[in-house]
Amino acid sequence: MTDQSENKWKKMAQKSDTEEVLAEKALLQEIDDSLSERDDDEKLDWLKEELVKAQESAQKEADRLMRTLAEMDNLRRRTDRDIENARKYAVEKLLKALLPAMDSMDRGLQVMIGDDPTVVGAREGLIMTREMTLSVLQQHGIVLIDPKEGDTFNPTLHEAVSMQAQEGLESNAVVNALQPGYELNGRVIRAAMVTVTP
Repeated sequence: MTDQSENKWKKMAQKSDTEEVLAEKALLQEIDDSLSERDDDEKLDWLKEELVKAQESAQKEADRLMRTLAEMDNLRRRTDRDIENARKYAVEKLLKALLPAMDSMDRGLQVMIGDDPTVVGAREGLIMTREMTLSVLQQHGIVLIDPKEGDTFNPTLHEAVSMQAQEGLESNAVVNALQPGYELNGRVIRAAMVTVTP
C-alpha cells in the first residue's frame, strides 16, 4: 500500500470517528433538552421507554450478528469442502481421458494369444505397460473395479449388460466382467460392465 493511499484511509477513518463523536454529542444534547422539560416521574418513564428501545435494538443486533456468524461458518465449511473435493477429484478428467487407452490395452491382451516369440514379447510388454499405468493411477487414488466370477453383483460398482445362467453360481452373481470399471477416492467414475446370473 502506498503512503498516499494509506493517508487517504487514515483521513477517512478520522472523518468517520469525528462524525460518530458529533452524532453522539447531538444525541446527548437532544436527551438533555428532552429531560430538562419534564418532571421527575416523566423523566423516569421516558428513560424506561428508551431503555426498552435500546434493549430491543441490542437484541436485534445480537440476533443479526449471530446469523452473520452462522452464515460465515457455513460459508467456511462449504469452501473447505469444495477445496477438498477439488483436490480429491482433480485427476478425474485425466482418468476419463485415459479410459479408452486402458480399454485398448485390455482388448489387445485378449487377442494376443499364441506361442510365437513376437506375440509373447509384445504381450509381456503390454502387460507391464498396463501394470505400470495402473500403479500410477493407484498412487492418485484411482482403484480398478475388476469383479471376478462368482462375486455378488453390486449395482453401485457394476453395470449389468446381460444375464446368463451359470451352473454353480447363485442368483445375482457376476458371471464375467466385460469391461473393468474405475473408482476415484470412493466415487465411481465408470462402473464395470458385467454379465450376471438371473
